[in-house]
Amino acid sequence: MDQATINKVKELQAAAQKWLKHYEAGDFGQDAALAAQAQEMKTTLEKCNQILAKAKGSSGDWQAEFDKLKAKFEQEPFFANCFAAAEDLLAAGKKVDEGVQKLAGEAQKLASNWYGQFADLAEVPQNIKATVAGLSDRAKQLLGSAQKPEGNYKIAFFGAQTGESRKLSKHLDDLVAEHAGQFSLEKHVDDGQEGLRKKHNIEHFPTLLFMVDNKEFARHEGEISLASLQQKINTMLEGAKFSDSSKVISMEDQKTISERELFELGEFVVVYFETVWSGACKKVGSSVKDAVLELAAEANKTTSIKYENVLIDGRTKLHERFKVDKVPTMVYLRDGNEVGRHEGYINPSNLKEDMRRFLANGKVGNSSSNEVDLIGMEYDQASAQQLSMDLKSRLDGSVGKGGKNETSDVYTIQVLLAQNGYSCAADGEYSSELAAIITEFQAANELPQTGAVKAGDESWQALNS
Repeated sequence: MDQATINKVKELQAAAQKWLKHYEAGDFGQDAALAAQAQEMKTTLEKCNQILAKAKGSSGDWQAEFDKLKAKFEQEPFFANCFAAAEDLLAAGKKVDEGVQKLAGEAQKLASNWYGQFADLAEVPQNIKATVAGLSDRAKQLLGSAQKPEGNYKIAFFGAQTGESRKLSKHLDDLVAEHAGQFSLEKHVDDGQEGLRKKHNIEHFPTLLFMVDNKEFARHEGEISLASLQQKINTMLEGAKFSDSSKVISMEDQKTISERELFELGEFVVVYFETVWSGACKKVGSSVKDAVLELAAEANKTTSIKYENVLIDGRTKLHERFKVDKVPTMVYLRDGNEVGRHEGYINPSNLKEDMRRFLANGKVGNSSSNEVDLIGMEYDQASAQQLSMDLKSRLDGSVGKGGKNETSDVYTIQVLLAQNGYSCAADGEYSSELAAIITEFQAANELPQTGAVKAGDESWQALNS
């Protein structure tokens, strides 16, 4: 890059810095147009910094760096033909073992770094550039031709439109690339394939099925760290097996019931389905849990009873298995069979009466109330739309530090956070805990960590996507 271009970039960098300094010193938080321009200025400044950093790096000794590359790889048999006439071991069918694969990864990274710094310099001979490009190509060939483990390994991913699922999906994409074809990835992101979900007993999102030759040998339900996922994949590719695992958390025993378990249990089970956006569910509050657990404590002397709370938020399809299309809904099961349900709001006295009848003879019957909310086919998107009618005119900087924090707006943000995979109470009350969750969401999505949500702001766009 010539000096004239560098000087122009420096001028633009200084102008962007000056503009942002004045913006940050003023009180323009409510001006959406200026906020958008500030974001553009930040992007411009970041690009200027990157260009100048690259220009600075390019002033290094390209010949010395090339000599280091050559010395490191010209004596390695699989790379020797990049620098001189030598046998092509890959064409000869030689084994590409783990050591060579590791070296290929290092070669690709170093060649890419050299090319990024020095390829634009006019003084670098074309044959040197071609040699480095050839080294990178050979590294890619070796990575793609690495000896595959015995068996066809595959991971099937079942996810939803939540932050938790999106994060895991990205990790999987990165690991597929890193392992260079040693296993395949099959994705199903809340795609409506109910038959496929039933075939594999998928009841929670996200769920991973670990498979060899299209046969499942293990699964994981719920959140999983990148380190744990990497460990499972390494174990799989070594040909070893591992057990099922779960990070799906329930209210009582840290393990959410699956339908398979429900139909194997010889006990009384009460399953309560709700959503964060339903007014009827909100009215019920914790009275359902309290009443059920109170009677369960009494009954446990002679009867085994289990209570499960299922939040319908896009991460589970268990409500579809039980044909629940209204909330709140209470489903009673005895020996794995449904013996009654109540749809809609239920007051504590009627709930206790139903529970006593359930525990006494194992039957309840069906009942309903007028205070009930319907679940549509697109319940999560529809609920967000319902709660955010003309939201941009109402929400203007109102939720978060220094905002108006009106109850309806806070409630809407809480609902959207829950739909993005965060454990967030929907009570309409702004708190330091809510600000921390917003900041966590912003960090996870690489957004400015302000702890505040504004109309037209990146946090709002990501929450409502």
